[in-house]
Amino acid sequence: MKQIRFIFFTLVAVYMIGVWLLSGCTGMDDYLKYTGGKELVYPGKVDSVIFHSGRERIVFTGLLISDPNIRKVSIFWNNRTDSLMLDVQRSTGVDSLTANIPLPEGTYNFQVYSHDAEGRSSIVTNALGNSYGANYEKGLYDRPVKSVIQNPNYVEINWYNGDPACFVKVDYVDIYDVEHTTFAPASKDTTLLPYCKPLTEIRLQTFYLPDEYAVDTFKVANPWYVGADADITETYIKNSGAGGVGIKGNYLNGNSEWGEPIDWIVTDPVKVNAHQHGWANRDGGVLHPETWGSGDFENGKIYQTFTLPKGKYELSYYCVGAAAASNDWSKINAYFVAAEGAAPPDMNEIEADDRVLGFFHGDGTTFTGWHTITFTLGEATQINIGFVFSLKNESQFRVKELKLMYKAK
Repeated sequence: MKQIRFIFFTLVAVYMIGVWLLSGCTGMDDYLKYTGGKELVYPGKVDSVIFHSGRERIVFTGLLISDPNIRKVSIFWNNRTDSLMLDVQRSTGVDSLTANIPLPEGTYNFQVYSHDAEGRSSIVTNALGNSYGANYEKGLYDRPVKSVIQNPNYVEINWYNGDPACFVKVDYVDIYDVEHTTFAPASKDTTLLPYCKPLTEIRLQTFYLPDEYAVDTFKVANPWYVGADADITETYIKNSGAGGVGIKGNYLNGNSEWGEPIDWIVTDPVKVNAHQHGWANRDGGVLHPETWGSGDFENGKIYQTFTLPKGKYELSYYCVGAAAASNDWSKINAYFVAAEGAAPPDMNEIEADDRVLGFFHGDGTTFTGWHTITFTLGEATQINIGFVFSLKNESQFRVKELKLMYKAK
């Protein structure tokens, strides 16, 4: 009886396994009734798909690596309402794909398929791409400059932090009048310009790469210009006494104290004595008009003439002291002046002459110390700088140093 039961249950088990196997095989192959009995075959997908952002365009790139039977690649966007079909000629190795797709500014969702010679399609590859245009460019801003410093052999530009997507194109001229271009990436806080020519403008233009795959750059609408403040005293003013060393002169008539300043023009009214031509070996060497015991004089001038490039300037002088008999400071009436042209205007014309770029007017007390005038030239201009004055008997003043600065801002 036990043997009959064993045989019965064994037969039942075998039957159930057979039914299970039969039903499983039917489910696995069930799709064949929809494919005409043919197995499904998918071509290999396009590898390394990237949609590069650009200006009013997106550039597609991809690789064909594994499947030698691919003949076409199709790209869809705008919910499959727009498409592009690429013909493919496969080699025996890896083939590169590229396509330029003109598109208005915006973000796009792309679908990419490969197709073999029998028209079969791969599984879809989805990817995003961006087209940039005027709206994006309007929102760009310049990387701010912290400082521009003139060093002996180079200019140093220091930057504030900028957008990581930006870089700055820097154009400048060196001391040999050779033009140079360099680029300042957002990762660098300092840019050095070797032998950048003083008094010249440095042109800056900020560009942006919207992302790491961008194929086009975008720029802020307008370039802007910077420069470095520079002490140009010794470049343009001869015998300026720069650094407080004093102004040099030549003694006249064997005199060991008085004479004439080197490289300065001194007009006749200042030469009231044969040995006094506007310079003295005092205080280390000074421009020194004096009428002590020599009578009055009017409209005396001590000046230099040279040509400056366009730009903004600060011109300063240091009067180390003055003297007047009985402290009558009305005896000294003096102007420090910068004017266009080869020579300064006469004293009574200074405050009304259109050629005058700037002046400081003082008497013996207010004329001493450091004083500065500023002016701007719109183009390269011949100018004169110096002193125009009238002195009454027994009065004098002493100028030890002049300074000329180019101001970048």
